[in-house]
Amino acid sequence: MVKRILVIDDDMDTLSIIGIIFFEEGYETILLDTERTAEEKLNTFNPTLSYSM
Repeated sequence: MVKRILVIDDDMDTLSIIGIIFFEEGYETILLDTERTAEEKLNTFNPTLSYSM
């Protein structure tokens, strides 16, 4: 099973750091900076976990 994480944060530095960490741990990760784009991705990406800061 592929572990997928969707992370939403308006701070691009935070997104970059989180993306690197999850990538190194083997997660398929989508990083978004607005909730509007997240609504679109939720239907197609089907994450195991979604997190908004």
